[in-house]
Amino acid sequence: MEITKKENKDLFDALVFCDRARSKTKYGFSLEHIQVKQGRAITTDGHRLHIAWAKDLTDGLYEYEKKKQTITLTPTNDGNFPDLFKELERHSVFRETSVDTKELLHMSKMAKIMVSDAYQGTVFTFNGCCNLKTVNPDIGDMTGDVAINKSVKPEIKKGLCIKYVIDALRDLDKTVKISLCKEEQEPIMFRDKTKCAVVMPMRI
Repeated sequence: MEITKKENKDLFDALVFCDRARSKTKYGFSLEHIQVKQGRAITTDGHRLHIAWAKDLTDGLYEYEKKKQTITLTPTNDGNFPDLFKELERHSVFRETSVDTKELLHMSKMAKIMVSDAYQGTVFTFNGCCNLKTVNPDIGDMTGDVAINKSVKPEIKKGLCIKYVIDALRDLDKTVKISLCKEEQEPIMFRDKTKCAVVMPMRI
């Protein structure tokens, strides 16, 4: 099956969004496929999930190949591939707020300047705003606030790989909803009307 950006831009863009979270390595079993279920496509690399509406696709597993403006999906069978949607259902949302996508993306890109191979994480603190803080002993500290539409009480902190956050935000609508789980080890979710990114926290 071939999907071109010219003929089906929405589906093309949805699959490109999913591809950002698709594993490019082996974990004893393959996570390289795109899973489609009930009109949604989902991928993971073991650290994050990307989900997008894909109403024109039949349920199943697909191999993914992109060449310029064309994506080729090939049906495949993999009995070891996990049901990613069941994994997603395990997490319960504690608080929800929203933020201007452009502002959060800008602040995330500022934070990314500070990270290195040794110091990759950024702490996101949600209270009366969304505060980003990156500490790199080799360079210095970076901190900044982004306004949110609803305060989070008690505050919630998540240590996140800033690259994963940027990968999620760059394709989302003007306003992004942020769903927060209470426990520190639980994921954070960024979503708009058609796409969703779930990012697992990291220890910082």
